[in-house]
Amino acid sequence: MTAWELAIAARKSAYKNPPDLGANSPARWFSAAVEATAAKIIPIRQRIAIEAAAVVTATGHKDPGDCYLIATARIRRIPIMTRDGVIRGLATPDYLQITDC
Repeated sequence: MTAWELAIAARKSAYKNPPDLGANSPARWFSAAVEATAAKIIPIRQRIAIEAAAVVTATGHKDPGDCYLIATARIRRIPIMTRDGVIRGLATPDYLQITDC
């Protein structure tokens, strides 16, 4: 979902805070970022998809990309690094961990 959101944000000319990809395409930038950080790509499986639907119910948040990120973080018990104010507002020790970026 992160790659999908990055690609969407990079293509929106009216996006209020577009990502700085330099001269890279979203695919090239994302691949380089994964390699540079040794990040792990986590597939979306049934448990994450069901939790993403539960995020909508629990929080009222309707952005599908965000709901999948939140669900993945909750199931895997890993923090999300984000500057998104809505996601940051959902952070509590028992629900979602956020890392500053």
